[in-house]
Amino acid sequence: RKNSTIQIKHIEANYDRGVTADILGIGGINDYGKFLPVAGDTKIVVKKDSKIIAEIPVKVQDLQKIKYGFQPPQLVEKPRLLWFVVKVGKDEKIVHPDEQISVFEGDDFEIVNAVYYPNVKREDMLVNFVGYYGGTRYGVEDDIGIRFQVNGNLLERFALEKDLYHAYAKYRDEKTGSFRVKIVRPKIKYFIFREGSGEKKCYLNGEKMSIGTEGRKVSIFDIVADVDAKNIDVESPCGTYKFADVQGKDLAKLMLCEGYSNKKGPHYLRARKGHMVLGSLDIIIH
Repeated sequence: RKNSTIQIKHIEANYDRGVTADILGIGGINDYGKFLPVAGDTKIVVKKDSKIIAEIPVKVQDLQKIKYGFQPPQLVEKPRLLWFVVKVGKDEKIVHPDEQISVFEGDDFEIVNAVYYPNVKREDMLVNFVGYYGGTRYGVEDDIGIRFQVNGNLLERFALEKDLYHAYAKYRDEKTGSFRVKIVRPKIKYFIFREGSGEKKCYLNGEKMSIGTEGRKVSIFDIVADVDAKNIDVESPCGTYKFADVQGKDLAKLMLCEGYSNKKGPHYLRARKGHMVLGSLDIIIH
């Protein structure tokens, strides 16, 4: 309608840097994110640097003509699914129809939304993650906004194949698109330790490591894995800790503590993500 305010909230493209959007005759050379009133017909021109990569016509209706029965013909477009918005851990991402994404077992997962053009009412659409039993006030088939872990709480009989699931969107009971979710078990590649303040040594998952209680301190320097070390817990006979809390700490003190001071062991270091053990080392103390 004439003098309506519009805002370009997002540009989905295969390139981010140097992409601008100009509502011709209004605002400036880049109107992305601005709230701007539209008084007459125009178009939105999207550019990558100086090259035009998209044009979107904007038509304005005259409300006086509509009021007195002279409404111009309008294009009625069936809503089309553009993409899904999902959240894995704290990271939000866009997933296109027919796309496959990988998530680690134990990750928090949420279907945030399904985006249509033209926009549709929330009560007219849903997204179902097949294999998860959820449901919202919009129906038992609807899983939008539900946060769950991708692990053993999924029903294996609904998997497309081992560790491969899918989710689909519906608009007014008609399926409009889907995407696939591959569940991957994270693994430890190697553990890195530092002797004193100098030499670093790497140990592969499952190896044995010998340390002494006298002389140069051996400390945990890093854990290299499919997942970020900040999301890894470290378990020893003395307890389970966040990686950041034990990084640089004396390894012998993690093996020998009040209530567990037997040098003969068993002693171990385990990397965990929630309930899963990702990797471990046997520690020999001399």
